[in-house]
Parts: sequence; C-alpha cells; structure tokens
Amino acid sequence: MTDVEHSYMAIGKRAIAGLRKSPHPTVKSYFDVFGELSYVLAGEICDQLVGLYQSSDPAQRIDEAYIVYNEFASVIQQNPIVKKLLPVDYKTLVEERREELKAECDKPRPIYEIEPNVEAVMDRLVSRRLATEVYRATLESYAAELAARMTAMDNATNNAEDMIGSLTLTYNRARQAGITGDLLDIVGGANALNG
Repeated sequence: MTDVEHSYMAIGKRAIAGLRKSPHPTVKSYFDVFGELSYVLAGEICDQLVGLYQSSDPAQRIDEAYIVYNEFASVIQQNPIVKKLLPVDYKTLVEERREELKAECDKPRPIYEIEPNVEAVMDRLVSRRLATEVYRATLESYAAELAARMTAMDNATNNAEDMIGSLTLTYNRARQAGITGDLLDIVGGANALNG
C-alpha cells in the first residue's frame, strides 16, 4: 500500500476551521459562500478541480476528487455524504438513468455536428455536471445548517420558557411565603394587643 497524499478545498467557515488542524494542505478556501450561493461559484470550483485533474505538472495533479457535505434529510436529521466527483464514473451515471436511456435508444436519432470537437464539448459538459453536483451539495449543506440552527433556536426557546416557568414559580412561592409571614406577624401582633 502506498502513502496517499491528500489536499483540500474548503467551502465555508466550519470546513475551513475544521481543516486547520489537518496535516494535509488546503489548496483553496472559500469564506462566506452561504450568504450568496451561486452556480457561478460552483463552476469556478469545478473548473479548478478539472484543471488540477488534467494538469501536466505531477506536483499539482490530482487523481481523484470527492465532495463531503451534509445532506438535508429533515429538520432534525442531516446525513453526512461523501461523493466522488473525479474521475467521472460513467457506469454509475448509466445505472442511474438506465430506464431513460432504454426508452431513448428505441427512438430515431438526428445527426448532429459538434463544434469545435467532441472532446471539448465533453470536457465542458463534465465540468458543468460537476458544477451542478457542487452547487447541489452547497445548497444541501446550507439547508442542513439552517435546519440545525432552527432546531437549536427552538430548543433554546423551549429551555428559556421552561426556565421562565420555573423561576416564576419560585418567585411566586417566595412572594407567597413573604405575604404569609407578614400576615402571621400582623395576626400575632393583633393577638398580643388583645391579649
């Protein structure tokens, strides 16, 4: 087994903070992306990944690229996902669309001319598909973050309401004890004067 080198691209403050302790280098960091999520940013990230994947410089070239993100399952559940981006696994893509492809194979196909050439078009399509995957992952992570915040705020509100109820009860008991003590003093004083 060979020693594998890793490097990271971090998207978001938490990813950046988490990777500071890593012994592996962070190639690029993207701050404050969730305020302005865009497909353009995802395209820039993927263009860099494809550039590193196709690099002729062995020191910069990457063999594989994965994306790690939180998938929004529900308000109380987010699932960590690791998905391979590069190299593109065409068998998995075909499996995902097998039924659609079977239906399309029976239809007559028009003849297309591809400009400038098939390779350039395929490179661009792969890059756009990767951008869509990265954009989807950032949207999922942002939805998961908002759900976690909403749950945390809901829990904080419930805890505050419970604490307010408990403190109100304690205050009312103390006030009632004070009133009862004052009444006993008054009654005791009145009995002493009458007695």
